Amino acid sequence: MWDFVAAFWVYILIAAFFTLVFGSLLVVGLLEKQRVRDFATVPPESLPPASPYFQAMNNAARQLGYQPGEVVGQARNSRAYRCCLAFWLSQDQKSFLCIAGGKLAMVDHKRTSLLSKLENGRILVTTDECGMEDFSGTRDLELLLNANLPELHTLHQQRLAAVGSPATAFASINLLGQYEALNEMRVKALIDRGFARFADAQCNAYRFTLKGAFLNATVGYLKGLKRGQAQKERIKLKRPGS
Repeated sequence: MWDFVAAFWVYILIAAFFTLVFGSLLVVGLLEKQRVRDFATVPPESLPPASPYFQAMNNAARQLGYQPGEVVGQARNSRAYRCCLAFWLSQDQKSFLCIAGGKLAMVDHKRTSLLSKLENGRILVTTDECGMEDFSGTRDLELLLNANLPELHTLHQQRLAAVGSPATAFASINLLGQYEALNEMRVKALIDRGFARFADAQCNAYRFTLKGAFLNATVGYLKGLKRGQAQKERIKLKRPGS
């Protein structure tokens, strides 16, 4: 009898936990404004201090022969949002490397992503950190949790070789503009599919619709858990620079 009662309360607590998580994600998805264009060229002294992770990943990019681009800062007058992005291009200019460091909502932000534009219109993305799942249908995302840059580079090249659609080259100038264009394409697809709506007249800020917020709080959350669970052996790996 007591075993049944204990099991019952365990199930109740688990259900309550997931209900709380779902409710929180749904509310945040509906209320939070996200930006299409959130970065700008700023004076070096305005950038946040480079973290050990940010320095390590940029050093690795140089060692792997990536072509350096610009370093941009978050265009917000806020101490809570002080993130910077370093852009690089692969030698053949078919892989766009974005290294992020700084603070997002006062939390340390560490993420590196490789992006390639395919001739079939999709974007191949390989990243080292879990994040928002893509519901736009424009991106093929693969996670290699806590990867160093050589690992991430090797995986991305393997994916490019196997994807079946050639990659097109990025221009060597205005990397921020090209990065923003990829974001604009993703947000436009979200809006076209009814998952988001613009929240300002400049079409720079957007929010999820109820359908998009619900999808993010259910499928997005569970898909993120599944990605993490599949790589649980990598959770304890130290991040570059640690």
